[in-house]
Amino acid sequence: MKKSSLLGRTKHDNLPTFVRADNIYLYTEDGKKIIDGCSNSMNVNLGYGRDDLAEVIERQARLLPFMHNKKGNTKVQNQLSNKLTSMLLPKKFRCYFCSNGSDTIETAMRIAFTYNKSQNLYKNDNFISFKGSYHGSSLAALSITGCDKVTEKYQGYIKKYTNLNFPNCSKCINKNACSYSCIDKNMIKNSIAIIADGMITNSYGCRMLPKNYLNYLAKLCRKYNTILIMDEIATSIGRTGKNFSFEYFDFIPDIICISKGLGVGYANLGAVLVSENITNKLNDYNLLGHTYNGNPISCAVGLKALEIIKNERILENVKSMEIELKTGLSKLTKFDVVEKVRGKGLMFSVSFDQSKINDDFLNQLINECFTNGLLVLGANLKYTTHITIAPPLIITKNQINEICQIIYKSIENLLKERKYNND
Repeated sequence: MKKSSLLGRTKHDNLPTFVRADNIYLYTEDGKKIIDGCSNSMNVNLGYGRDDLAEVIERQARLLPFMHNKKGNTKVQNQLSNKLTSMLLPKKFRCYFCSNGSDTIETAMRIAFTYNKSQNLYKNDNFISFKGSYHGSSLAALSITGCDKVTEKYQGYIKKYTNLNFPNCSKCINKNACSYSCIDKNMIKNSIAIIADGMITNSYGCRMLPKNYLNYLAKLCRKYNTILIMDEIATSIGRTGKNFSFEYFDFIPDIICISKGLGVGYANLGAVLVSENITNKLNDYNLLGHTYNGNPISCAVGLKALEIIKNERILENVKSMEIELKTGLSKLTKFDVVEKVRGKGLMFSVSFDQSKINDDFLNQLINECFTNGLLVLGANLKYTTHITIAPPLIITKNQINEICQIIYKSIENLLKERKYNND
């Protein structure tokens, strides 16, 4: 076969070629059947080969395939915007469509910056995020992202930024009488915005911020007029068993960024939901966007995806399958290299004891899983080595059992070979 001219993400990319997919299965050029255990990039939430989504794409393409957002709105844009903002009632929000997750973060940061200036708040242009977080691949998003290996070369493009340590409440000396002493109130007061995740996703091993901690952080943001931006790019819509992960907490943020679960792998689509408490106070704004922002074909996909999620009771399936996935993955803790299984909904990680493995362990495990018929995500950073399992939300009990069996078998095979540790 002729060598591909594609430019890979790294010089070392040696990726398989896929030719088709159906339900939760991918098929390679050489006929190998692979379970998609990570929804590709946690975005193919409703699976592959859906005629209902394909038909929507074709119908909208014939009706009106494109409209630039400076030239006019489309009916399908208005419909999708109304659907999304209605999820947040009685709070009132406005919706701005983007092309991808990184773009939603950039847009949210620009809105926060503009709000700060229009209200003469005289903050120090500081943005806050959490260590271990990942917020996208654009320069501004990379600059505030908390993944050491990923972002070290990009930090500094934003004038000032701070990465908060992920709270480790179990080891806190004040855990029985929390004083939130780990939160620098002056830093919150003098910052434009905090960008948080209800769940720090693949980059930090599916850790959820403690409920009381994030509730208190939201309270401080309200007190100091600091904007709270929730990165729900991977966690909405339905990944955690709710439309948004912040629904597990006691507040509604000022700005919400969503993407992966909206386009569901069939369209490039993101949305920034902005509280009217912010939009009504902006003296002027110019949301510069990309040409394909709010593309009507993409919006038609998003609208249909929301309909499917409701009609097929997808959220109920996520909650039911969460129990199966957690139970199956918990059996992996019998291996001494497995440190922790954590997650929510259909997003779980299996973290490994870095003192018992070498740097090549993760790649070996991902390759072994693939050999055995399973695609998974992984991260090997200074503070964590783990794989992430985030299958399509339509998954069944039998398919989850198969995923867990493959991971179990793959770890077992590596341990038998004794190539995994530092001996």
